[in-house]
Amino acid sequence: MLSCVGIIHIKFKGSAQASQQLSTPSKFSFIIQYLYTKVNIPFTTAVFGGEAKVTTLYGDVICKIPEGTQSGRKIRLKGKGIVSMKDSAVHGNQYVTVQIQVPQNLSPEAKEKLREFQQVLRKDTQKRRGSAA
Repeated sequence: MLSCVGIIHIKFKGSAQASQQLSTPSKFSFIIQYLYTKVNIPFTTAVFGGEAKVTTLYGDVICKIPEGTQSGRKIRLKGKGIVSMKDSAVHGNQYVTVQIQVPQNLSPEAKEKLREFQQVLRKDTQKRRGSAA
């Protein structure tokens, strides 16, 4: 994967062409017409599903996050990549890597609820192992 380093010319939708100096690390990296970026989501969004705002070259979009999303999952945003130099009607894709934010500085009540959740998961796991035998 190549990182965006140096000067690139980007035309954002609804604005004049702009030159921008990009240095490593940047929000975007690219291979040919594909863009790669990351989005941070809360633990609860990963568990229950939801939406996340993702920055693209064409503006911000709302990306649907499926229930049970794991950290490191890649979500494709079709047509949100770089325009082909050969055919301006062809756009690459943008791939968003999901990173789950682990909660910090939890209240005592929140910690207790997570411990209860952990106990329920352990019981469910034990039940599945017992029924598989």
